[in-house]
Amino acid sequence: MMMDHAQIAVLAAIAASVFAALVVPGPSSIAVMRASLTTGTRRGLATAAGVALGNSLYATAAAFGLAAVIREAAPLLAAIKLLGGAYLVYLGLRLILSKKHGEVPIGGQSTIRLGHAFRRGLLIDLSNPKTMMAFLSIFAIVFPANPTHELSLAVVAVIACLSLSWHCLLACLFARPALRRAYQGLSRWIDRLAGGIISAFGAAIAATSA
Repeated sequence: MMMDHAQIAVLAAIAASVFAALVVPGPSSIAVMRASLTTGTRRGLATAAGVALGNSLYATAAAFGLAAVIREAAPLLAAIKLLGGAYLVYLGLRLILSKKHGEVPIGGQSTIRLGHAFRRGLLIDLSNPKTMMAFLSIFAIVFPANPTHELSLAVVAVIACLSLSWHCLLACLFARPALRRAYQGLSRWIDRLAGGIISAFGAAIAATSA
């Protein structure tokens, strides 16, 4: 079944809104950029793929009504915010307190497995309740109350492609040798700044669970 003009307009509006949300830096973007800076293109791309899968799962939940159920279950939503925020605080503190900064030489081999980079990207994205709330807000405003399956599937596919393309672009840009060399000279301070942003982000989310 072909989508009509109204459905195409909805798809375009959601795509534009999601892309606008993607380009605003957050924990997921920071994770992709740092993975590329510290371990190179392949692991940066693996992290980007994990983030894209997380966004796709949130998009699926929103498109098929699962996120609305979570929103109505106040205790569950509070628990998600608290646990997700706590995990982001933990990751941020690990960056701040880590004694390993910029140790992988340009062109050297990283010991981090691609699967680990992928899982890290996925967990960071899924642990960020603000991502879920962003999708909820976008879908609540633009998405019809009774969408067709074709529209729901098309929306999820478009969001998956947008998220993967954007984060892969970040991975490739931040894996450039010049940026990696610059990072190695300032790695301690960059990691502390990134850790502080992620921790503050997580603490703010956890605080809203009360």
